[in-house]
Order: sequence, then structure tokens, then C-alpha cells
Amino acid sequence: MNTALFQNKFFSRNICIFIIGLSVAVLCALLPTEYSTPFFIIFSGLLLGAFIISVDSPGEFNKIFFLFIAGFLIRILISVLLYFFLDVSQINSGFFIGDGENYSLNGWRISRLWELGLKVNKSNFVSAFGSFSGTIGNYDFLNAFIYSISGYSPLSLFFINCLAGSLHIIVIFIISNKIFNIKIALLSSAFCAFLPSFILWSSQNLKDPLTNLGILFSLYLFIKLRHDIKISSILFLILTFIGLYYLRMLTVAPLALILLFYFLFLHRSNVWIKFVLIIFMVILSLFLFKHIFSSQFILNSLQEINANRHVRAYGNLAYFPDFRISSLGSLFAYLPLGFLAVWLSPFPWQVFSLSQIFVLPEILVWYIFIPFAMKGIHLAIKDRIKDSYFIIATIFVFSLFLGVYEGNLGTLYRHKAIVIMLVYIFVSAGLLTKQKIEVV
Repeated sequence: MNTALFQNKFFSRNICIFIIGLSVAVLCALLPTEYSTPFFIIFSGLLLGAFIISVDSPGEFNKIFFLFIAGFLIRILISVLLYFFLDVSQINSGFFIGDGENYSLNGWRISRLWELGLKVNKSNFVSAFGSFSGTIGNYDFLNAFIYSISGYSPLSLFFINCLAGSLHIIVIFIISNKIFNIKIALLSSAFCAFLPSFILWSSQNLKDPLTNLGILFSLYLFIKLRHDIKISSILFLILTFIGLYYLRMLTVAPLALILLFYFLFLHRSNVWIKFVLIIFMVILSLFLFKHIFSSQFILNSLQEINANRHVRAYGNLAYFPDFRISSLGSLFAYLPLGFLAVWLSPFPWQVFSLSQIFVLPEILVWYIFIPFAMKGIHLAIKDRIKDSYFIIATIFVFSLFLGVYEGNLGTLYRHKAIVIMLVYIFVSAGLLTKQKIEVV
């Protein structure tokens, strides 16, 4: 009787998938490409999410798929409402955040130039054809690639980021479940699904959702490799690093540092193998990267860090705009300030724009939850949950990295989403755990 019931449910689910797929296929055939592509992205995204959950967490499929689909649909709804409202109001061509509009306009121009058979690259685009943002990057070319397939379809760009932001929900669940347990994983995923800032950033045409997805997937692979080294996991990790290098090159260095931390402290290899690895790395560095150890290289690096920070430290959202990083001493003196800026800013009295007002309640909730995050981190270290060390190291390294690299609270709040997302894993552990964490 139960077997027949299961077979009926399985058959009904397949019928539903077939009908939905057929409907999408008909829509794609009847509608122009720029209108049908968003529907294709939605349907493909739902299938991708269902596939990932079925492979990794089939026992909790219903719960996590509900969070995934709810987060996905909320993001799609927000992106559509904002786009059409701003488009009708003739504001930023329908883009809520100006950076997204610049990426889109540059991408559309590049795709048109490709159609004319012209060669376009980063070195000649700004000087030969002009840029709406004054610069050009790989994400502009990604926009161009999508437009070359879909035609001018901003909703396609929005929906791709909606999907990327919704996949965060699944990966956070998988990571949290591997570290702690299902209850903590579900709460972590719920935070990821419904926090206003996560919804807002991933409903726009920004590189952050895809970048953060790459970082989360890297952490997932790190944890997998700690337990079982497989060629497939290594290949996926290499591909993820290549994607991150393409989207936001600066994220690769912190992740490489965390990977080194993994090999030296968490990998279950003989101590002599680790010792030989360290010696090999030192010798290789001395022969291939002599300039890194020179005082001139250090000075130039500090000047570049200082210049990059001050380029971003502008307007009423600039923080520590007069601080100069000119020596290793000043860099170390600044690190705690940058770290605190990542964790505590923006303060409620620094909220000015509409997007910041949108996340003001979240900022206040964040302050309330920080003690629970500290409790969760303390319990993870106390109970020696080694997989959690990856996440703690990522939070710490990216907090320092973003604190030094950024200089504007507006962009900092957007870029530190990866830190907030990971901290909420420990917030969940702190909220749901009384004494000892029960690890599955």
C-alpha cells in the first residue's frame, strides 16, 4: 500500500515537471527571446535547485526546497517590481542600483559591437568606444555574453542573480548541516533566504551574488576534501577559483590563504609531509617570488593598498578617510579599525539612502545577534568541530581583507554579505544550543 502511494506521488511529481517543462518550452517558442529567456532561467533554476538538494540532502528535500523556492520567488518579485516601477518612472533605466545599470549598458554596447564583427577587449574598449562607468571589467563582458543570447533583456540579468542568491540558501544549509545539525542548518538557511539585504543585493544586476556563491561553494569543497580527497572535488575547486578570478580577482587571495590553512592544520596527513610541504613552498617562493620579500615590493604594496582604499573613501559614507597606510606599523594599526567597520557599520545614524533604510531593521537585529554569534563560535571551538574552523577562518580573513580594502560604508555593506551570511551559521548555533553542540 505504501509502495503504491509512493509510486503515485513519484508519478504525479514527474507529470507536474513534464507539464511545467512543456509550458516553458511553448513560451520560449512563442515569445521573443528577450521575453522568453527570463522564464527559461526561472524553470532551469528550479530544476537546478531541486537537483542539488536531491543529490546532497534528499532526506530534507521538502524543507530546504521550500526555503529555496520561497527565497527565489521573493527575489524575482522584488526585482520585477523595482525594475518596472523605476522604468515607468524613467529612473536609471529600471535599475535600482547605478552600478547595475552601467554593467548592463556596457554589456549591451559590447554585444552590439560583437554582432558587427568588431573585436572588443578590456584594453581597447574604454578608449575606442567609451564606458558608461568610466571603466570596464569582466562582469561587463558577462552581461554582453548574456545579451548576445537573450537580446536586450535586463530581467534575464536580474533573474540570474536571483538564482545565484537563492542557491546561497542551499549551500549554506549543506555547509551548516555538515558542521552542526539539521536544525541549525535550517535556521541558517532561513536567515539567508529572508534577510532584507540578501534579498536586495541578489535581486539586482551586481557581481556579488555570483561571487559569494563561488566563495560558499569553495568552502563546501574545502570541507569535502578534508574528509575525502577526490579528483572531482579538486577539479570543481579549480573551476570555482577560475570563476572567482574572472569575476572578482581579489577574492582568490583570501581563499588561497584559507586553503593553505587547511593543508597545514586540518588535513589528515603525516606531520613530515606537512613539514616537507612548508619547506617546498618557502624554497619555491624564494626562487620564483624574490621580489615579494624585497622592501621595495612591500612599500609598493602598501602604497597600492592605501591608494585603493582612498579611491573608495569618498562622500558622506566614507570611513576613516584621513587614515594613511604608509608602513607595516600603520597597516597593523588600521586592521582593528577596519575589522570593527566590517562588523559594526553602518550605524543607524549613518543611514541615508533608500536602500540603506530598507536594511535598517536588519542592522539593529544584527547588533542583537552578535553575542549569539560569539557563543556559537565559542561552542564550535570548545567542542573541536574542525569543519567549523574553515568558516571561522573565512569570517576572520575576509573581515580583515574587506576592512582594509574598502573605504565606503555603502559598498562595504554590500561586499561584506559573505561575512554576515557565514556569521549567521554561528548565530543559529548560539540560538539553538544550550551547552554542547550535537553534531551529526
